[in-house]
Amino acid sequence: MNRRLYLVCYDVVDDGRRERLSRLLESVGRRVQWSVFEVLLDRTELEALLGQAREPARFNAAEDSLRCYPLCAECLSGVRIQGQGSAPLLPNRPLVL
Repeated sequence: MNRRLYLVCYDVVDDGRRERLSRLLESVGRRVQWSVFEVLLDRTELEALLGQAREPARFNAAEDSLRCYPLCAECLSGVRIQGQGSAPLLPNRPLVL
């Protein structure tokens, strides 16, 4: 299993859809900002997550936005956190929520 860190962020107009999407993301990752999550997944898990996230109960492509950014090892080494927050999730470190 080759997991990597992804940054997933969203802008969902509808309160109900937004809540359902946020609960889905909380089930697999860690919230780092109000609508930004870190998730540590392999490619298959990522595709399954994005498929679930795009379900109409959670997402409307005509109104909402969902973005997923892969973070490579070099990118992770450049992450800077100011103020509150934990270090980014790393593939060789267990997920701690």
